Amino acid sequence: MCCVCFSSPGLSWWVKWWQSEQFIRELALTPDQQARLESIFKSSWPSLEACKGDLDRLDSELSRLIADGTTPETQVIQQIDRVEASRSALGRARSLML
Repeated sequence: MCCVCFSSPGLSWWVKWWQSEQFIRELALTPDQQARLESIFKSSWPSLEACKGDLDRLDSELSRLIADGTTPETQVIQQIDRVEASRSALGRARSLML
């Protein structure tokens, strides 16, 4: 399962493709299949939301450290590692939903 995400600064919209008339027709989705997809999405959403919140928080902190201009390079590198680990956790959570 996959949700399509469109984003702009500060905003994201998740498109539930299994609710799109086009995909319902093309894939001949039954109401039961749509309900199962919705259930999977709903059960996965809290984890995705938590991972995204962590990533946003860590990325903001990285931006602050870089903007500061006086943060030691080792500290910036450690924060980059945290951001990338968080990005990986979000990708893993998304893949598990699929």
